[in-house]
Amino acid sequence: MPENLCEFEIFRKKWPIVFAVDTSGSMEGQHLTQLNIALQEISDMLESLANQNEVQLSIRLIEYNTTAHWLVGNLEFGMEYLDVYFSDAAGLTNTAEALRLVRDVMSCRYLGHRSLKPLVILITDGYSINPQETAEEIDKLKICTLGRHNKILRVAFAIGDEAIPELEMFASEIDDRSLVFKVDNLGHIQEADLLRVFITSFCFSYIHDHVLPYDDSQIPSISEDFEWEE
Repeated sequence: MPENLCEFEIFRKKWPIVFAVDTSGSMEGQHLTQLNIALQEISDMLESLANQNEVQLSIRLIEYNTTAHWLVGNLEFGMEYLDVYFSDAAGLTNTAEALRLVRDVMSCRYLGHRSLKPLVILITDGYSINPQETAEEIDKLKICTLGRHNKILRVAFAIGDEAIPELEMFASEIDDRSLVFKVDNLGHIQEADLLRVFITSFCFSYIHDHVLPYDDSQIPSISEDFEWEE
């Protein structure tokens, strides 16, 4: 073991992040360009927050169109960085199947017992092919708790000009503000600073200064001050 590798680096808390990314036929062309730029912006933000709060990213990404599959990480393991570039889009928009894969991983068995609150990110440009199944999967995901306090922060990104009620159904609400964010025509995230504030407030709310992560007796419990919506 390198002498300069400190105990803190070994025992950093993990921050589980799961992307569900639409690459159906409607994403071909400009929408795919917007997607790649937006993913880079999101990745940069997440890395910055992880470094600032001294936690380890654990990223998984599901690509979905007619079917859904793990593209980054898998059910059991997440990655410390996001390095993807989409060049092809085809098929239908099977959001329900993607959300089933998201829900499969939402357990302490796969995310760990002492991880931060998970962040789930859904990116799409349109309606799913099976709205009823999608609505049912969203409802099931909303009641995943991962323990008494550790609920899930759900953020949606809309590409294109179409209003997508499914994203409003999916996204968490904070102070009557649904966490749905628009990706503009250049691929940039609108209200990115506000998004950063929301993520910081709820994913890192328990962190205190001068706590040694490898000493379980000193790790504070996740804050109970905030009431999540059901």
